[in-house]
Amino acid sequence: MITPNLPEDHYTTFRLVSPPNMRRRIPCHDAQCKGYLEGWKTGVDESTPLGQGQAHYIRTQSGRRFSEYKTATGLTVFDFPPGQRCFRSHTVPVGDPLCLRYRGDHRTMRPQNVHRHARIDDWVDDFANTQDQIRTRLERG
Repeated sequence: MITPNLPEDHYTTFRLVSPPNMRRRIPCHDAQCKGYLEGWKTGVDESTPLGQGQAHYIRTQSGRRFSEYKTATGLTVFDFPPGQRCFRSHTVPVGDPLCLRYRGDHRTMRPQNVHRHARIDDWVDDFANTQDQIRTRLERG
């Protein structure tokens, strides 16, 4: 983190925050997931208990199409063709994020220093006005 050069009260911090509970899962094709679009490979070391469990899951419970082969080092590689759900979870924000402006910087991010805009358009306008004030001060010297 960069150490600020000025006192805390010389800063204004703008944040858009999307809490984790304000997200919903979406399918791979909606997320334009690279694995879904192009396929992917997963390497598993079956000489370990973890690798044995992963390979068992892929072969018997994953419900995905794949081919498999062993590398020269003994690693099992599962090759998944495109067009199927990957193993990751894809999410998108639900609704608008929290639109926050703090008096100060990261050192003063306390509830008493925060203003929450009700609308994202108001936050954007506040941010733009603050940037304009900074630009004007810099131009004046």
